[in-house]
Amino acid sequence: MRIGLGLGLSLASVSVAPLQATRSPTSGAPGDTVTVTPTGGVAPYSYAAAPGGNNSGGSFASNVWTIGNTGSVTDTLRVTDSVGSHVDVTVTVTAAVAISPSSQTVESGLTQTFTASGGKTPYTYSISTNNTGGSINSSTGVYTCGPTTGAGNDTVRVTDANGKTSSATVTPSWTPRALSGVLSWHRADQGVTIATGVSQWNDLGGSGDTNRNAAQATGGNQPSAPATNSKLNNQLSITFASSQRLVTGTYSTPPAAPLTLIAVFSDGATGKVVLDSLSGDSQACIVQYNNSIGFKLGGTSFLSGSAYDTNGHLFVGQLNGASSSERKDNMTTPDVSGTTTFAATGFTFGDDRAGGANAGVKIAEIAIVNGTLSSGDKASLRSYAQTRYGLTIGA
Repeated sequence: MRIGLGLGLSLASVSVAPLQATRSPTSGAPGDTVTVTPTGGVAPYSYAAAPGGNNSGGSFASNVWTIGNTGSVTDTLRVTDSVGSHVDVTVTVTAAVAISPSSQTVESGLTQTFTASGGKTPYTYSISTNNTGGSINSSTGVYTCGPTTGAGNDTVRVTDANGKTSSATVTPSWTPRALSGVLSWHRADQGVTIATGVSQWNDLGGSGDTNRNAAQATGGNQPSAPATNSKLNNQLSITFASSQRLVTGTYSTPPAAPLTLIAVFSDGATGKVVLDSLSGDSQACIVQYNNSIGFKLGGTSFLSGSAYDTNGHLFVGQLNGASSSERKDNMTTPDVSGTTTFAATGFTFGDDRAGGANAGVKIAEIAIVNGTLSSGDKASLRSYAQTRYGLTIGA
């Protein structure tokens, strides 16, 4: 380029280098900045996106371009000098941050791991709308659905290092974890550690009390590893036989009466369901508490009720330490009341603590509730058992 001085003066024209520009870096994620550096031409310079070139939705501040929110595009940036010459440079915009899965149904008390891609690391996970009372690990993206399932969905959000976000919708699904007063909840597809057999079965009740985990250190007393059970809609169950049993630790806070037991099982010993062993019986236990009070399967001398077959069943029983009530496969269990406080020795699953009253049972699920079930609780439990285990439950 040559520039003359005009005014009829005969002076040599000035040679100006052609306008050029570089950008650094040449690519970036949404929210990143790119510095455009011009050379040549005639200063001062102005900066703008070229016509049709602002595909990310970015903006300039002086010669620094901030990439917008839209990823996987190319921005074209223009430098114009004072005499109207211009030059364009391009910036490759990488993918915006995205969360996966973008929507998910999660059962109350259970977990879902969310992952992120694109954007700029590191990522931070949070719950921007928390209707369930859930929680999330901000680093790993492991989300735990809370106990409230009727108040609406949760929204899980990931935020990248540039503050850009992506969100996922969580639809909560009811489980016994949603019951008010749940002391513990064990399900055969969750929290199981295998050694010779099942050496530990972790509580999903959300108390944070690790003493509510059920364990067995002796290999010969460990129940069999979870296996699909055709009588329970091919869901997993744990088989207890002979002297096999799992024992919880001592509860940090003893439960008070009344207690409600919910058990899903098949192949129980023939007999009746028994909720207490205050008369020194030798029944076969599903669950025993405090070495003397048991939610039991088997025997003939306690309460009235139909004998169990080997099919799948839902059992709901209530106990107040002196009297009890029971129902098999329906939700019309009468409420009981009492003021007895139970000693905090914990629970035994599948047998009594002494090892002499094994139930010979395949247990898919056990929930223990400090209190009684409302009509709404019973309706939710009925629907859950029918959907998950294919059980036909009475009104």
